[in-house]
Amino acid sequence: MLGRLVEVLLGKPYDACLRERLLTPLGLSHAATGPYEAIMFRAAVGHVASEPGAPCEPAPVWALARSNAPAGSTLAMSVRDLLAFARMHLEDGRAGDGRRVLAPGTAARMHAREVGLPDLGLRGTSWGLGFERYDTGTGAIIGHDGSTIGQDAFLRMVPEAGVAVAVLTNGGDAHSLHRDIVAHVLGALTSAALPELPTPPPNPERIDAGRYVGTYSAQAKTAIPGCSHSPAARTRQIRLASRRSWAARCRRGTPVFSTSAASSALCCAATSPSTSTPFPTATSAPCRGSPSPSAPVTRCSAPSGRP
Repeated sequence: MLGRLVEVLLGKPYDACLRERLLTPLGLSHAATGPYEAIMFRAAVGHVASEPGAPCEPAPVWALARSNAPAGSTLAMSVRDLLAFARMHLEDGRAGDGRRVLAPGTAARMHAREVGLPDLGLRGTSWGLGFERYDTGTGAIIGHDGSTIGQDAFLRMVPEAGVAVAVLTNGGDAHSLHRDIVAHVLGALTSAALPELPTPPPNPERIDAGRYVGTYSAQAKTAIPGCSHSPAARTRQIRLASRRSWAARCRRGTPVFSTSAASSALCCAATSPSTSTPFPTATSAPCRGSPSPSAPVTRCSAPSGRP
């Protein structure tokens, strides 16, 4: 909905708003808002395993629906460009050349705590505007992750230290890799530390799950012309219809994109009607790749979403 609001306010497609209000002012030369731009670079492909323990193979789909573009489903960029975006947030909305992209104080407002989260051990402890926060005893760490089909992106920033770390992957145990790299960099350059992963208690409390034991059922209806009333036949027809839909999309050239927690993104593209000053309502998310046309450019995750 934020993406649609941007389109209505500015009277342009979301992709055009993103490029005009964020990518171009930041000088991001290796950023793509969709496959037709990404193909100009050596775009990386996600890799997935068909089952636990199986080797990773190229993912059958590059991205999810284009309708999710404002959530990061079509955005891709190099890691250098992603860090340029992060630098803008660390320097109060200014690009590397000093050009102002966000109004003064906007970045800090996006980073500030807006709502708390239950402590689940694996996620942040609160959210800002588009940024997940890790409120630790050694300082606040903010960022955004994104995952898509076989690709994962991670961005972490410590505003007080002026440090940002981006990790972009296209297969394998991305979360362990991200944790190893980010923990090492933050430990070397800041006083902040990633929160410890949760561990089972030595003497876990016994819980009586008796009241949850039973038989559960649910009914869902899918309108498919000619669909049989037989549950087994209906399941087969739904699967066939799904395959036909994907095949038809591919034949038409309709982008079938993966998402990326990525660009919750541009409401940095909208402008204030009274001041015409750029302001954000969300944040861009991690995308991956390389700063050189001769090296891979990885898909965004992107990401609440996925890269």
